[in-house]
This record gives sequence, C-alpha cells and structure tokens, in this order.
Amino acid sequence: MSQNDLNNFFFSNEFESPNELYCPSSSRYELENEINYFNGHSNLCERNTNELTNDEKNNNVEDEKDEYQIYDKQCKTKEKKLLGRKKYGEDNSECNHTKYSDDNSRRKTKRIVVNELHDFINKKIENIYGIDIGEGMLKKRLMKLRQNQISDASVDFNIKFLNKTLKDIFSEDVTGRVTNFSSDRNKEIIEELINDEDIIKREYFEGLFNLTFLDCLKYFRDDDIDQQKSHYLQGFQKFDEIKEKLFSKNDEVYVEHLSKYLKDYEKILFKKKPRKSKKLQKMDENKI
Repeated sequence: MSQNDLNNFFFSNEFESPNELYCPSSSRYELENEINYFNGHSNLCERNTNELTNDEKNNNVEDEKDEYQIYDKQCKTKEKKLLGRKKYGEDNSECNHTKYSDDNSRRKTKRIVVNELHDFINKKIENIYGIDIGEGMLKKRLMKLRQNQISDASVDFNIKFLNKTLKDIFSEDVTGRVTNFSSDRNKEIIEELINDEDIIKREYFEGLFNLTFLDCLKYFRDDDIDQQKSHYLQGFQKFDEIKEKLFSKNDEVYVEHLSKYLKDYEKILFKKKPRKSKKLQKMDENKI
C-alpha cells in the first residue's frame, strides 16, 4: 500500500455510528420508572453487539446503571437533608438536583465525548490495521475504562482534565468487569500503537494520543482548531452528527441543554470556585 493510500485510509470519514448509550432522567420519580424499563430492555442501550466482547457488553449495561445510581444517590441524600420542619413557603416535595444540574451536566458531557472517542479510536485501529489487527486476546482494541474520571465532577479535577492527553486518559485502568485482561490492558495497547515499526502508523497514533481532551472537545463542538490536530480527528463524529441518536433517547429540551453546555464547557468550569478539601478547611479553622 502506497503512502498516499495509507494517508487516505487514515483520514477517512467513513465511520459507523454506534448506538447512543445515554438514558438519564429528570427527577427521581422518572428515574425509578426508567430503571424498571431499563432492566427489562437493557439491550436498547448497547452499541453494535456483534463487535463487542461479553465483558464489554456487560460493561455498557452496568455503566448506564451506574449513571442512574449516582443520580438516585444524590436525590436520596438531598431528601435526607430536607427531613424535618419545612421553612415557610418552602416546597421540598421533589428532589431539586436534576440531570440539568451543573455537576450532572459536566459528567454527561464528559461521558459523551469520552465514549465517542473510545469508539472512534477503535474504529481507526480497525481501519488502519485491517487483518493485522489480531484476534482474541491479541486483538488491538481499547477496553472500557473505569468510571472514576467521568464521575469526578470536582472543579480542580476537571480543569486539569482539560489538558490531559488521550494517552493518559485511555491508559487509566480498564473496568473491573473486564476479567480476561489486566487492568493496564489499554496502556499496553497504546504503547504498542505508538511504538509500531511502521513509521506512518507510529506517527499517526503518536499524534492522535498526544491530543488533549480540550482539543477533542473543541473539534466535537465544531470549533476552529489547528489544522494538523484536526487531521488526526478526521472521522470523529461531531455533536451535530450524533444529535439524532441523542434525540432517540432524550427529549429535545435536554439535548439542546447539552448543546449549550458543551459550547461553554470550559467557561462554566473556570467560573466555578473550587471547593477546599476537608483537610484545608480544618487548617483554616485552626488558624481562626
């Protein structure tokens, strides 16, 4: 294969769109109904099952349950705080911490971008390596990650996360539900890709994994970014391109909310005041 052929192959826009994985709710009451529906129809929240291992299929389903559980836990915590005498004119009949809340919107945005990147990278690997991708335990494929990077909505963490490279993001431990591989399986795959003997493949993956989350975020929302960086992301679907699958599982108001939140993601983040750790709070109290 000539170098021009490889370049055209690398930067092809022909990608399949995996099914959308996000099934949030707007209140605890809607949440309970959605969980019951989800338990009976979990296959609707999986992407192309023909391309997934059993571990990855189970992981996709469990990730969605995790999202429900995080939201449900927040509501229950809120309700506990509301127990006791109500203040005059106060209405505490419903949990006010919804999917529209800042922390949940931040988690949702990260989840969408990271999941889309995960599928994009695996598709690139398939297109570039073809029959040389390997089989079974030797197959070059990134596994699903643990959810700690997604679930952490703290300001300090997410400001640092903006400049975290794809190499560092996807080198984190894979989910514990993947039992056939070690926790650092993704790190091993990435090292293999960026150290390939083929210089063209090596340089492409070095460039791709050197991009930051912010680079990908800007490309995803269709901002102007450096042309060289955009080359590495050719084929990575933008938000407007995945809107239809978001509409299939979310109401229009929520999708538009996510669209606006995405556009101002880092602006909203930098306006937030980071919370002090309990240790620093105690130190300040002792000074007083």
